[in-house]
Amino acid sequence: TLIQRTPNWVLGRHSVLPILPKEQTPWWMVWIFSNIPGAMRLYRNVLLALIDSLLWPSKVLHRDGFMKRVFERFGRNEMAMTLKQKPELLEKSMPEMRIGCKRICFADDYLKALVRDNVHVLKTGVARIVEDGVITSEGEHIPADVLIY
Repeated sequence: TLIQRTPNWVLGRHSVLPILPKEQTPWWMVWIFSNIPGAMRLYRNVLLALIDSLLWPSKVLHRDGFMKRVFERFGRNEMAMTLKQKPELLEKSMPEMRIGCKRICFADDYLKALVRDNVHVLKTGVARIVEDGVITSEGEHIPADVLIY
């Protein structure tokens, strides 16, 4: 069960940065990261710089700028395509706030996981944590063995 008070914008990593490996890290990248000191840190810093350069104009320069609208449309389309099997999830998972108001999640499998039969999404808050689970803001008791916050 996923309990979320306000959903995040979720964009696919490969959609935004196609230079990322698709499934697994290729053998040659593993070799470089294992044998060249600082290579993984450099790679991570380059990716962060690319992401910042894409998102900086949309967050800082223009409150309703072109890049912000592009990323929002892109995010909505990606979420609609991925969640089309369960339309009720789209309402629970589509952010109401503008992109950039909350941290953007870059993930290729998050939305796909929500469509699975054993996943339940609740759009509510957590009132309190009890010994055997969670009490939602609506008063519903959700049993849980593990909580990830």
